[in-house]
Amino acid sequence: MLRKLPLLASLIKLVNPKVVIAIKPWQKTWNSEIWVPKDTLKRPASEIESPIIKAVFNFIVKFSDIFISITDEIQEDMRFFNIPERKIFRINNGVNTAIFCPVTPSEKRSMKKYLGLPDIEIVTYVGLMKPEKGLPILLEAWAETVISQTKLHLLIVGPKQPIIEYKSLLKLVEELNIENSVTFTGCRDNISDYLKASSIFVLPSILEGFSNAVLEAMSCGLPGVFTDIPGIRTAINHGVNGLLVKPGNSEMLANAIISLLLNKDMANNLGEEARKTILEEFSVNKIVQQYINAYHSCLQQRDAL
Repeated sequence: MLRKLPLLASLIKLVNPKVVIAIKPWQKTWNSEIWVPKDTLKRPASEIESPIIKAVFNFIVKFSDIFISITDEIQEDMRFFNIPERKIFRINNGVNTAIFCPVTPSEKRSMKKYLGLPDIEIVTYVGLMKPEKGLPILLEAWAETVISQTKLHLLIVGPKQPIIEYKSLLKLVEELNIENSVTFTGCRDNISDYLKASSIFVLPSILEGFSNAVLEAMSCGLPGVFTDIPGIRTAINHGVNGLLVKPGNSEMLANAIISLLLNKDMANNLGEEARKTILEEFSVNKIVQQYINAYHSCLQQRDAL
């Protein structure tokens, strides 16, 4: 299906040449599901793709005007596949800073009450339950965290899918004996409310393109613990606006969460810097203007031909 979407968009160009076609891939889908397995990227493209895939890819590149890169890694991949530099535009994801915004301590307590959450420290994850999200590592880290810290609760906010992953996580929660301190909320439309009720945000992903959840948490002024992977480093500067830990390491993850719980000054400083980063680099108004500039640039290039 993912291969068909860019192809369909490019076919529109044959019907109406004046249409501007923009392709915005995410890192995981760009490297694996659409073009080639990620572990083959170091080999020449001629050894990777079949003639049919090459033909489809070349067609898409020819009849698409803009390729949006949301991370430096995706931009490198685009160059690897010889997409013309004039078609590549580096534009971050953005966040609505009016909806995702910091709250006062009293407002945070009120939000917990509104959501039916206990008035204790809330650590929150927002996202899917796919294996690459690293949730088993988070649960193992949480089991270590609650041993030394009390009055804590972990929220895992997101759809309980795939069901096999959800059941596996429930079993792990039981095995770790942390049922009383973990809640799976399921899919929620009011993500900003849960972030505003939280004290810390955590993202344990092993593989990530560019997580909007990270930007939303940062915009709410939350201190966060994140895995040190390319898609996260786009927004997080370790020790400045968040903490980065090695992927797949539950002990490091637990220690980082505990350090934020124990050091309120550090946590507050990280949260303030996170909000500042969003306002300066990732606010939706700034990102929209970058898209407008990209389309104007494309039209100017076309008019010059």
